[in-house]
Amino acid sequence: MAERWVHFRQFRHRVTIQQQVRTPDGQGGYTEQWVDLKTVWAHIEPVVEISQAREEITGQQPVPMLSYKVRIRYDAAMTPDKRLKWRTRILEPRAVMPENGVERYMLMFCDETVRAHA
Repeated sequence: MAERWVHFRQFRHRVTIQQQVRTPDGQGGYTEQWVDLKTVWAHIEPVVEISQAREEITGQQPVPMLSYKVRIRYDAAMTPDKRLKWRTRILEPRAVMPENGVERYMLMFCDETVRAHA
């Protein structure tokens, strides 16, 4: 596979890598929240057009799902249990891997669930 050359100017989006942490609630349970780990530059491109977006059934109504291909500089801290915050969007990684097997760039395929505004 030919390596795709990535120009630094393509990394024009700021994304924050977040990790979920559990905090004891004092009653034997815990609360979960997402905390920021670091902010990095990324190249983000949609994988499909919005008209082709998948839908996930939650309750009774379908919720549109958008998919993105995200590229960042290699960071061993980025694993599938993390997520990316991009502006007001939350991107959940489905796959996280070094691009072309080389630890220079990291390639992620992420989903964004589009929530209806109340």
